[in-house]
Amino acid sequence: MSLKTEGGVIIADKPANISSAFFLGRIKKLLKVKKAGHAGTLDPFATGILICCFGNATKLCRFLISGKKRYEAEIYLGVQTDTYDITGKIIEKKRPQNISEAKIRKVADDFTGYIEQVPPAYSALKHNGIPLYKLARAGKFIVKAKRKIYIEYINITDINIPYIKIETSCSAGTYIRRLASDIGEALGCGGCLSRLRRTYCSGFDISEAASFAQLEKGDIEKHIITNSEALKNTPQFKADLKLCEKISYGKKITVEDIPISDNIDMSDKNILKIVNPQNRLIAILGLTDKKDYKYYYVFN
Repeated sequence: MSLKTEGGVIIADKPANISSAFFLGRIKKLLKVKKAGHAGTLDPFATGILICCFGNATKLCRFLISGKKRYEAEIYLGVQTDTYDITGKIIEKKRPQNISEAKIRKVADDFTGYIEQVPPAYSALKHNGIPLYKLARAGKFIVKAKRKIYIEYINITDINIPYIKIETSCSAGTYIRRLASDIGEALGCGGCLSRLRRTYCSGFDISEAASFAQLEKGDIEKHIITNSEALKNTPQFKADLKLCEKISYGKKITVEDIPISDNIDMSDKNILKIVNPQNRLIAILGLTDKKDYKYYYVFN
């Protein structure tokens, strides 16, 4: 069974000025597949890593979307927009004044660690089943409750007022647009996001990503990675044929079948990927009470 038939993952470098859905559609056309999805939307003006899954690998999206991310971003001080980025409608302008480098670095530090963030009204989050951005475009702005996120660090890489360039590492669910706006507000002049590039996502670095031009030029299959390879940071257990058969029938799996050992780090959400003797991903299991496992997915 080929990767194209079975499913797999492509780590792509999305260009600016197209939506993630449109870019995914182009990849689907190249692959000639019907089922595909991506793990984590990038706004149209943003560039960088977009993890594209197709076939049965679409089942991995929920695990890939929750991984750590890194970004390079540019904040435009003094301009506030309704979308918190440069593509939105300008709602206020204010000249940045008396903003020292020390103040900028202090404010950036204040946004690191565990913080609460209000998601933008223009986002893919849903309200009563409708994406917020669709409601916002219709003039209905829904304010979602604050959510706890984690900002590992914010490095200031360049200051050229009114522009500040940063590098940041953060948890899934972090809106860099909102972060840019909040930093601008804390500096007393407001701000919006003027540039964004995702350089790391769920274990993959931008150096591993293929541009659409690269995908078009040659054999696209050489850019496909297997389901098992896609879950880089998930611990793995190689099952023997007996255990493979047991899993295929959905039978109860206990720690007698898959012992917990120092070689298996189950600290990250207690998720474990199971591969067969040929290293093909056959299941994703979750440890419950350290006595048995629950099934997330079984791959046929």
